[in-house]
Amino acid sequence: MLINIKRFPVRSEPGRIILLDREDIYYVEAEGDDSLIRTARKKRYPHVEPLETIESRLPSPPFFRIHRS
Repeated sequence: MLINIKRFPVRSEPGRIILLDREDIYYVEAEGDDSLIRTARKKRYPHVEPLETIESRLPSPPFFRIHRS
């Protein structure tokens, strides 16, 4: 579990990892079996992990789930 991370690794495709500042993450949404990370700067980053996995890796607060479908 990564609680005190400042950067969040995003695997947008096999073999490619982007490090996002945790403070830049605005929200995360499910996209099929994967996820889509959106930043405060309105950028979109596809991520090859399910939402539940990302949810377990981001600290709460400030991150929390607002809808479960």
